[in-house]
Amino acid sequence: MSVKTKLLALFDLMATEEAAFIERLSDAERQAMGAPDHWSAKDILAHIAHWDNHLLQSMDLQAKGETPPRVGDVDQANTAVFQAHRDEDWGEVMRFFQESRVTLRDRVQVMSEAETTDASQPWLDGRPLWWRIAHAFSHSLMHLAMYSIDHGYAGPAVQRFEAASEQLLTIDASSDWQGTTLYNLACCYSLAGQADKAVARLKVAFGLRPDLIEWSKEDPDLNPLRSAPSFQQLF
Repeated sequence: MSVKTKLLALFDLMATEEAAFIERLSDAERQAMGAPDHWSAKDILAHIAHWDNHLLQSMDLQAKGETPPRVGDVDQANTAVFQAHRDEDWGEVMRFFQESRVTLRDRVQVMSEAETTDASQPWLDGRPLWWRIAHAFSHSLMHLAMYSIDHGYAGPAVQRFEAASEQLLTIDASSDWQGTTLYNLACCYSLAGQADKAVARLKVAFGLRPDLIEWSKEDPDLNPLRSAPSFQQLF
């Protein structure tokens, strides 16, 4: 199966996951105003849509033979995105979110396999374009899981994350991608209070991507594990 075909299957999976997430939200949750350090559901969807559009803009610049600019300080960029959309109502955010997803899928639909696997562009940091596209799914999954866990739906959130991770792992067999995907799964387990599963996935992820070890020491998603002896033994 081609990488492009796998990406399109992921779009279908994520459409189902995101629709289920949205369907479960109450009217109060849909209209809730978030804070810079505690995003509401619509803040999360606006954030996901913004970075989808950023990826699309980078792909447009690449197609024109131009080099997309670096993001710079990601935290500052995320704060700016939050402020830009925080006063929008649910309908506005949903239109922004749905349009970004449809546009990105349509773009992938017309890409060639060579384009999806091209790793020659400077802005891709030596990774193929499919990596950035697949990362958009991982990015969305993590935010939806964090919200669901925070609102008392840890069990279903973890199950959905596990199922999606299985599909993400099929995209590429490289240690780079496998390690990244397992690390993200470990973060989900950590946030859900499943320390044993988190540590087990981290051990494998570190073996595949040793460069993640330093980041893990400050990654806030792993804070629930800090006091666990099994986590400390990883270092």
